[in-house]
Amino acid sequence: MSSDTLCAFYDLEVSPISFDFTVFLTLAELARNRSKAQRMRVVIVPGKQDGFRQDDAAYSSDNKLWRLHNIVLPATTLLETDVAVDLCTERSAASDIEESHTGPIFPEGYSVQSPISDFFLSGVIAAAARNEKVPSFHASSQAKDYMTRWLSHRAQGRKPVTITLRESDYNENQNSNKDAWLKFADGLDIEKFVPIFIRDTERTFDANDRDFDRFDVCIPAAVNLQLRMALYELSWINMMVPNGPGELCRHCSATRYLYFKVITGDGDTTSKVLIASQGLELGGQLPYATQFQRLVWEPDELDVINREFSAMEKIIGDNPILHPTEPAQENQRAPIETAVQLHMTGRIEEAASVFQNIVRTEPDNADAWHFLGIIAAQTGHTDAARKMISQAIGINALQANYFISLARVETNTGNHKSAISALNKAISIDPEDAGAYADLAEVLHATADHKNAEAAMMRALQISPSTVDFYERAARMLQDNGNSAEAANFYRKAIDVRTEILEKAQTQQSHMSEIPRISLGQI
Repeated sequence: MSSDTLCAFYDLEVSPISFDFTVFLTLAELARNRSKAQRMRVVIVPGKQDGFRQDDAAYSSDNKLWRLHNIVLPATTLLETDVAVDLCTERSAASDIEESHTGPIFPEGYSVQSPISDFFLSGVIAAAARNEKVPSFHASSQAKDYMTRWLSHRAQGRKPVTITLRESDYNENQNSNKDAWLKFADGLDIEKFVPIFIRDTERTFDANDRDFDRFDVCIPAAVNLQLRMALYELSWINMMVPNGPGELCRHCSATRYLYFKVITGDGDTTSKVLIASQGLELGGQLPYATQFQRLVWEPDELDVINREFSAMEKIIGDNPILHPTEPAQENQRAPIETAVQLHMTGRIEEAASVFQNIVRTEPDNADAWHFLGIIAAQTGHTDAARKMISQAIGINALQANYFISLARVETNTGNHKSAISALNKAISIDPEDAGAYADLAEVLHATADHKNAEAAMMRALQISPSTVDFYERAARMLQDNGNSAEAANFYRKAIDVRTEILEKAQTQQSHMSEIPRISLGQI
């Protein structure tokens, strides 16, 4: 195979048979652009459970096969890049392709023997934070022609408003508020707008549901991906809650959309933790969204739907550009904020890539160097961690947390003297940093300086008497010294403090030094 082709392996042993494939495609195209490869080849690798992932239990084997042929394969036609596709029926066939391939591979580090997946939105958001142009999906000209014809005698000059419903038996709490959407459609000015429902594919053929008889329902869009994409591009606005097809809108610069109910408290795919781990600012917008593309962080209730529709109508009406394709400036976020969020939520690789891009363009950004040092320490690269944190200190020697991070590195390598020096420097900068005193106490304890260790820990507790971690660390130190009775007292105090915090329903966090500190300095 040509070395100028990126080979993207979508392995159904570790990847879902869902619209997550569209994010995979976006990430693969970003990787192709970075590698300067001229072409892309997508290899669909079968899983071991009837060709699919064992934990895709929500769907039958027949449904999974339908999804493969009606979601995954057609999605490869939506990129502007021509994509060659190999649908392997045996894993050995994918191994043969892998062995013969001489160009770049996506995901990086993938092998058929040790498969990995990459379909998480955090990678796309990190790319946007690195100022990479995010690829856009588009329907074919033929699909647009068909949908133009479908729309012509229904719209009759009116503006098409699509309403994509989620009506699944899986995670029903994430479904659309059908009653609210029907009332919204009833309330539209039919002289100006024509509502068009795209029902969940699982419900498209339900003959007994008469609620939609008075509206246009686009069955072709529900079962054909190209026609769905075409309808989204041709519509005046597209409205939906989180669902697989929504990824088509979110990754098409030519669509307009309102995307409601971004977070569902107990939703598997819409929890606050999961959304945060994508690098998406809670309450914010996708960094590559245009001014006609908006996430709505409220439920799809009628008053919210009407309010957001009216606001978007005004934005569109005031703008002479029908379909802006460039990201809206107001959606932009400082790259370091995105990187910090990715790091805090465990997306270390994506975070590191953004921090690295920052120091390339802003070599005097001390915070970025500091974070890179923390990541290096977390991944076991001690020498690199020491150098990067020292680089941050060289740029800005007035940040106590830089010295605390350096002390952690020195402690982990047994350089207690250097660690004590760094912690004393941190305390001289910020005498009220309780965590610095607690860290100093543990280092002094390790050097058998028990008197000063006790004094440092007591000072930490004086500054922050509600920090459970400090009581537990003090107890461990006392226990190490053979003072079990006093250690028990501190453990009991830790329990009491924790109970009090829980009773007050507070989420107070401490300066726990078991993990590196990643608070920002002065930016």
